[in-house]
Amino acid sequence: MRNTIKQILLVSLFCLLAGGQVIAQEDTSPEADSQAPAYRFPDQERLEEFRNSEDFQYLEQAAPGKSLWDRFWAFVKRVLSFLFGGQSSSLLGNVIRFLIYALALGAVGFAVYRLILIRTGRITAKTSGESLNPEVAEEDIHALDFEKLLTEAVAGGNWRLAIRLRYLQTLKLLSDRELIDWEPYKTNHEYGHEIGTGDLRERFERISRYFDYAWYGEFQVNEKHYQRVGEIFSEMKGSI
Repeated sequence: MRNTIKQILLVSLFCLLAGGQVIAQEDTSPEADSQAPAYRFPDQERLEEFRNSEDFQYLEQAAPGKSLWDRFWAFVKRVLSFLFGGQSSSLLGNVIRFLIYALALGAVGFAVYRLILIRTGRITAKTSGESLNPEVAEEDIHALDFEKLLTEAVAGGNWRLAIRLRYLQTLKLLSDRELIDWEPYKTNHEYGHEIGTGDLRERFERISRYFDYAWYGEFQVNEKHYQRVGEIFSEMKGSI
């Protein structure tokens, strides 16, 4: 009986101690728990620094637009693909392809034709009365009477022919002085290379340009152009 009373007293004491501890814990809770939380805000300058940082740019950059040069080459590639990419199923496409081929072939043929005429010296002026004298067409510079031919060309106002004659006379002068090895179908570049460097070559090239522009380029020339060529020829003649 005595042991039973002891056990009851111990249990009662334990319950009292436990209850007191719970009450103590409730009483010692911090007052801050019942208040609204305090928020912290970062500095605006610091936020701007983060916004401008590449490390935080998560959006994909837009692809740059094609330049005019890129679009041009893309167009060229499309044209080449159309021309050489196989037969088109469209009748219109086949007709367009045939026309392009024909134009390209005609352009090449015309260019070859012009080169042949230039090399043989048989291009004649289009203007009435400016056809080349048969003697000059042969370009036998050592057999031509330049004074007579120049007088006739100047009297007729044929300045294109007059400039050509002065150019041929320049070749004869250089050949007579053994500065070039004259041949009927040599180019101005070949003659210039034989002359070498210096004022003599510079004067020859200037006369050659007048001749090319007037004869092959078919630019309009007048007496003033012819006289300028004559002045350069006289300077060349006096220097050798």
